[in-house]
Amino acid sequence: MKKINVNVDQLWENTYIRGRITSDTEKTSRFGNAFLEIAQQFDAGEEVDPKDCALTHYFLGDYYGKFSGNREICLRFCADYLKYFKQYFDSIKKRGFDTSISIMLVDMLYGEPYISDGNRRIAILKALGQKEVEVLIDDQTRWIKEAEKFAAKCIKTSYLTSEGKHVLYQPLLYPTLKKFSTPNFENYYIEAMKTIMGVCGSLEGKKVLDIGSCYGYYSFQFVRHGAIVTAVDYHGDRTNLCNNLVRLYNMDWSNPLFICNVIEKVIEDTTLNWDYTFMFNIFHHLYGQNPEESWKTLNQIANKSEVVLLTMDSTHPRNIGEQGDIPALILENSILESCEDVGPILPFKRNLFVFRK
Repeated sequence: MKKINVNVDQLWENTYIRGRITSDTEKTSRFGNAFLEIAQQFDAGEEVDPKDCALTHYFLGDYYGKFSGNREICLRFCADYLKYFKQYFDSIKKRGFDTSISIMLVDMLYGEPYISDGNRRIAILKALGQKEVEVLIDDQTRWIKEAEKFAAKCIKTSYLTSEGKHVLYQPLLYPTLKKFSTPNFENYYIEAMKTIMGVCGSLEGKKVLDIGSCYGYYSFQFVRHGAIVTAVDYHGDRTNLCNNLVRLYNMDWSNPLFICNVIEKVIEDTTLNWDYTFMFNIFHHLYGQNPEESWKTLNQIANKSEVVLLTMDSTHPRNIGEQGDIPALILENSILESCEDVGPILPFKRNLFVFRK
């Protein structure tokens, strides 16, 4: 990777005023300005109240979902974060910024540098009035290697083709990762997204919960359609893969927000509500394991969602049992009051059901 010298003010403007080309520019600006305001207060010798400062306001606003809507956890995190940031600031102010120890990474977009890794450092340097800094151009090699590592782990327990080959059953769109995906699956998923958007209309500004987000295909697509996405999967390797894909796709690091946990825990701990909740190829597994618990979980989800979209093969013997068809049982055992069967959705030809309260 190549090192270059860049103007601190120009790097700041590119990243936090003009914004990365695929990020929420206003959110990115609030993020950078929060760090800058705190660094300026440190430089002026002012006391910073961890319960009422720019950084705390940012985390309670834009980044609240990371803490599953728990205010107290968020405030404790902010207090600890400020202590660390103060130590970092004092070290750089006293000793200078030694790029042989810690160097910032930048992406080159249309010939201009944007911060890839170094948000705190650039805020400190700007607050201290430094004019120029040496940076390292991030060619994304490390993110590709990390993504490949987790994709290889995921593939061991993934879809098995008729040829006996394990492949990821959601497409990975980054060029060097497509080798892990099932051939031609991307075309099926493009058609699936058209069906979904036909149901939802615009997702611009809508809050979306993606349960069983798997390798993140739908989560990333929802963000590209303007949604604010919380994505939940209990497989750590999948979540790690998705967090590396965030960097490779140049997306905002908190949207989609990938959480590794069981959905019951996320729902119990959060104060958030969603316009749309997607559970693709998930509910029939919950029902098959424990029907009574599945109703409890579904009602928790429905209580915080305006619309719930499920995909399942409702006629498969595994999914029916002795009690009958699952969509009818959902209406009977949940607070959801209406169901629309949209029909088969590719690639697995399971029906898409749209439930509303």
